[in-house]
Amino acid sequence: RGTLPRVRYDQLMKLGWKVLIPVSVVWLMLVATVRALRNEAYDFSEIVLYVGGGVVAILLLSFVADIFRDKREKAQAAGAVDDAVPFDPLAGGFPVPPKPGQHLAPVPRRRPRSERELIVSGGTNTDSDREEA
Repeated sequence: RGTLPRVRYDQLMKLGWKVLIPVSVVWLMLVATVRALRNEAYDFSEIVLYVGGGVVAILLLSFVADIFRDKREKAQAAGAVDDAVPFDPLAGGFPVPPKPGQHLAPVPRRRPRSERELIVSGGTNTDSDREEA
């Protein structure tokens, strides 16, 4: 029980859609590129150079985009405080816990019996009003 991780269905689907499918598409494109270059009679060292250059270029673009995204997120986090917007735990249809920094609205408590008003559809003087235990 301790050695086998339990993966929820949504975690498995997220892994499949966000990791495994993009990796398989990239692998397919890489294999197709290598096969096309081999069919064009390119040398193996030239193929490695082209494919390696493409991978390095993509990694550099990803690194630069990640740096700019982090700067933008830090600027937004420093300037924005979500105290004005109350947190609704059932907004999406399912109960969710609050994120760090979010607070639940105070829960209204029930008033004591002596302070409660009697609300009856037939009026205030009915037979059911007298039967209070």
